[in-house]
Amino acid sequence: MNTGTFLLSLALVPALAYAIAHLPLLRRFRPAYPPLLSLLVLAFVLRALFLVLFPDPGGDPAYDAVAQGAIPDRPNPFGDLRYDVVSNRIVADLVRDGEDVYAGTDRYPYLPFQMYIFAFSAQLEDWFGPDFFSWLRWPNILADLGILVLIYWGSLKLGRSKSTAFWLAFLWAVHPVSIFTSALHGQFDSISAFFALLAWYLLRFWPGYRGALLGGLALGLGVLDKTWPALFIPVFLLLASGWRGKAIYLAAVAAVPALALLIYSLAIGTSFDLIQMRVFGYEGVSVRFGYTFAFRTYMGGFIPDGWNAIAADNGRVILLVALALVGVIVIPRRDAMTSATALIATFYAAGHGFGSNYLLWIIPFALMSGQVAMLGAYSAVAIPGFLIYYWGTCGLICPGRLADVREYWSLQLVWPVAIVWMFREVARALSLPDRFVSLKTGLGSAVAPAAGERT
Repeated sequence: MNTGTFLLSLALVPALAYAIAHLPLLRRFRPAYPPLLSLLVLAFVLRALFLVLFPDPGGDPAYDAVAQGAIPDRPNPFGDLRYDVVSNRIVADLVRDGEDVYAGTDRYPYLPFQMYIFAFSAQLEDWFGPDFFSWLRWPNILADLGILVLIYWGSLKLGRSKSTAFWLAFLWAVHPVSIFTSALHGQFDSISAFFALLAWYLLRFWPGYRGALLGGLALGLGVLDKTWPALFIPVFLLLASGWRGKAIYLAAVAAVPALALLIYSLAIGTSFDLIQMRVFGYEGVSVRFGYTFAFRTYMGGFIPDGWNAIAADNGRVILLVALALVGVIVIPRRDAMTSATALIATFYAAGHGFGSNYLLWIIPFALMSGQVAMLGAYSAVAIPGFLIYYWGTCGLICPGRLADVREYWSLQLVWPVAIVWMFREVARALSLPDRFVSLKTGLGSAVAPAAGERT
C-alpha cells in the first residue's frame, strides 16, 4: 500500500466518526469522562497522525528552482499542497532576510501577521528539524483545539446540556474538512476562525466595556490573520452594549490591523498602495467555484458570450451586494452565530474566487449555532468533495491519482447547498414558510435553543 492510499484509508476514519456521531447527539448519549480532555486528546491525535505521516510534500531542489526563477511560477503537478508550501517558504525567507514580502512575491495576499509564523517555522526547522512543513502546521492544530474548547464552553454557557456540548464539539474534533485543511494542507483558516469565535465568546459572555474591548481585539486579530472574519464586524456589533461599547468594539477591531500595518511599514518601508493591491485586491482564484464555474463549465452554450468575463470582473460588487442584502435581513432578526453562518453561506453562494480551505469557515459557526442538520447536508457533499480534490484531481503526490493537474470541480458540490442555506436563513429571518428550505426534522431537534438567544 502506497502512502497516498494509506492516507486516504486513514482519512475515512474521521469521516465515518463524523457521520456516526450524529446518533449520540440525537439520543443525548452520556459524554466521555473527563469530557473536554477526552475531546482534546481525540482531536489532537487525529491531526498529529496526518502531521507525522505526511511530512513536507516538496523538497529543497524544487523550491529553489521556483524561488530562483529557474522554472515558471505556475501551478506545478504536485497540486495545491505543494504550491502553497513553496509559497510559504518564499515568504518565510523574505521575512528572515529583512525584505519586503509584498514587493518580493505576489504569493502572500494577507496582512502582516502570518508571515512571522512562516518565518518562525523556518527558523525552528534550522534549529531542530525535521522540516518546515511540519512546524508550519502546529499553530493550525492548536487553533483547532482552541475552537473545540470554545464550542464546548460556549454551548454550556448558552444553556445546552453537557451531552449536547460534548457531541457538538466532537463533530468539530473529527470533521474531515477541519483535519484536512489544518493538518494535511497546512492552511491556517482555523487561526482566523478561532479569533472570530473567541470575539463572539468575549462579547457574548463578558458584558460591558471589557468584553467590547477584548472582543474587538480578538476579531481584529482574526482579520489580521485572514481578512474574511471582517464579515462578522456588523454581526458582533449588536453584542456590544450601548453606543460607547459599540465604539470601543469598532475601535479595537480597527486598531489591530492598523497597528500591524504601521509597524510593518515603519520597519520595512513598504508602500501602502502595494499592500492594497496584494491584500485588498485579492479575490481568490477566479472561475474556480460558483456561478462563474457553472457558466464556464456547464452553461457555455446557453449564456451570451462575455457573460462569464463580466461576472468575473464584477465579482466583488456582486458578492458585496449579496452580503449586504442578506445581512440587512438576517442580522437584526437572528442570533449572532446564526447570522455569521448565514453570511458565510452567502459568501459561498455569491462568490467566485475560491480555495478549498474556504470550506472550513462555516463549520465552527454552524456547530455553535446548533445548525447540525444543515451542516450535515453541507458535510455530506463537502467531505466527498475534499476526498476527490486531495486524492484525485489535486494530486496528493502519490501514485495512481486521477489527474496530473489541479482541478476543482469536486469543490463545486457544496455550491447548491450554500444557496439553499442562504435562502433558508433569509426565509426564517422573515418568518416565511420554511417548506423546502428548512430542515426541521430529525437532527434539527437534537440541539435545544440556547437560553437568551434570538431564534
